[in-house]
Amino acid sequence: MSKSKKKSGKAKTAPSKAEQKKTEKKANIIGIVMVAVIVVLFAVFIAIVAIHGQKTADSPAPTTEYNGQAVLNALENFEA
Repeated sequence: MSKSKKKSGKAKTAPSKAEQKKTEKKANIIGIVMVAVIVVLFAVFIAIVAIHGQKTADSPAPTTEYNGQAVLNALENFEA
């Protein structure tokens, strides 16, 4: 007592050559855009790292004398 079901709509056919080319072109454009976005993000990351590194290089590094003076000051305050 099984009922047979009719398939509605047309049977799928292979896409035409023009449709295939259009799809390939769209896929190529999407691929190029994705690569461009990745390259731009990488460039922004490198720029941020470079700017941060430059700021770190420009800041005065603590010298041994400065650290020694800080230790002496701490000892004087500790004894007092």
